[in-house]
Amino acid sequence: MQCLIVHVPRLSLSGGNIITMELCNEFITKGYKVILFDGFQFHLFEQADLKKRNKGVLNTFLNLLAFIGCSFVSLFSMQKVIATHHLTAMFSFVRPTYYAFVQDLEVDFYPNKIKRIGAFFWRNYLKSNVKIYTNRYLQLQVGLAGEATCKGAIFTNELLHPRVNTKFSDIDFFMVLRDGDYKGSGITLSVFQELYNKGYKVVLVNCSKQKLDRKEYEQNIYSSMARSDFLSLLSRSKCFICLSVWEGLGLPNIEAYLNGVAVISTPIPSANLLASVSQTSISLLEKEVNVSNIVYQILEQYNCLDSTLESSSTKVENIKKLRDDWIQNYFNIIIRK
Repeated sequence: MQCLIVHVPRLSLSGGNIITMELCNEFITKGYKVILFDGFQFHLFEQADLKKRNKGVLNTFLNLLAFIGCSFVSLFSMQKVIATHHLTAMFSFVRPTYYAFVQDLEVDFYPNKIKRIGAFFWRNYLKSNVKIYTNRYLQLQVGLAGEATCKGAIFTNELLHPRVNTKFSDIDFFMVLRDGDYKGSGITLSVFQELYNKGYKVVLVNCSKQKLDRKEYEQNIYSSMARSDFLSLLSRSKCFICLSVWEGLGLPNIEAYLNGVAVISTPIPSANLLASVSQTSISLLEKEVNVSNIVYQILEQYNCLDSTLESSSTKVENIKKLRDDWIQNYFNIIIRK
């Protein structure tokens, strides 16, 4: 039985680590033994649980230590290692890891002052023997030649479970505010305000560090909430709007689609994937920076979408096909290398 060491920094409950655990499941089904390394100690996959971490200076410092710890394991391990972030393989210029699980364009997150440093680590990270991409659109953005073509996308099994169903939709638009220009933070808030001023029932879940005046918008702004509450609120909506400039995947679009909610999104990977399987539940926005023009596009497309034309089972099947395509026509091929 082949053994793999997989980096899961601090076992933190994050989108990246959740998808990493899903990747581990796929390796296990192929007969591999998977051992997780959190940057400080090893864990058997079957006994590991992801934990929510509090944000702050201490959390950032511990994350950095975890990255350094993972990088040393990548350098000295006698087993094959899966690096799941470019900072878990900082010494790849000495010895590249065997696998790199590429989940996003991580080099783009660096401030301009230290972008060259980030680019150095990123280039070395991509020198791994085998790169595993979460989806084709991310692979195209990375832009390396001579690789097996990624098909479909990897999703968590949780996405394929029965969704939250409500019999009423009292919310016109549902939006999520997150930090960072690449997440469309400023434009998201501006579009929310414009739709609100036009009299639409629009809900904004604030997952950013920004403090918003909830009094001005009464019950239209929500703070971060439990996942069950998030899905319940989402399922009451007619349309989910995503204005991110870029995402490695963009799971909220998939969540909305599976919850019977129409999706209007910028052409991030998840939106492109949905557009490849659905003609009635997803619409892609053209590139635009003017808020009024964006709102015009949204309202025009909103009246043309009808997510009820596809049954819940059809939607689940569409996502399952994307996942199966990733496993059968991509993952099964590259792990033979």
